[in-house]
Amino acid sequence: GPLSAVPHSAGLTPDVLYKHSFMCNPELEQVVVLTLTGPTAMRSAGNCLRDLLRPPPYNSRNSSGEDLIDGGFELLGLKWLPQLSRNQAKELTPYEVGDRHWQASIDCLVSSPALVCVLRRVDAFKALAAVLTTPKARASLFNENYGTLEKVMSPTPELAFRQAALFFA
Repeated sequence: GPLSAVPHSAGLTPDVLYKHSFMCNPELEQVVVLTLTGPTAMRSAGNCLRDLLRPPPYNSRNSSGEDLIDGGFELLGLKWLPQLSRNQAKELTPYEVGDRHWQASIDCLVSSPALVCVLRRVDAFKALAAVLTTPKARASLFNENYGTLEKVMSPTPELAFRQAALFFA
């Protein structure tokens, strides 16, 4: 189908989106959703995905000496959207309702293009969080002047499922 088509949200009932609980075992494969937003993120999305899917032969290490990426992620789904709807932005924002940044984050997300990526690997949440928060790894994957909304990952399996269903069901 079309790269930017999304399912009609009327078909997604609260039973489908909110009544599931998921086991999170870091020793098993996990699915995580990474969303890149904004024009800067769109320009460097190819390099970002290349580095996530095929990391360099040498592993980056964090301050405690642990490998950040050992192998790569598997790309399960990719969707480009010229802009997000308000409902999609509400699902993606890392801020909670009532947080002073919540409304501004929604306004920012609906006013820019987005690339939604569904990725899989063993211990995916920890590995992607490490890549997104480690300065050295982030410098190679992402431009240092990115804002916090230019790379948003689903923090839990439940949110990854809801986001995947919202964009790909």
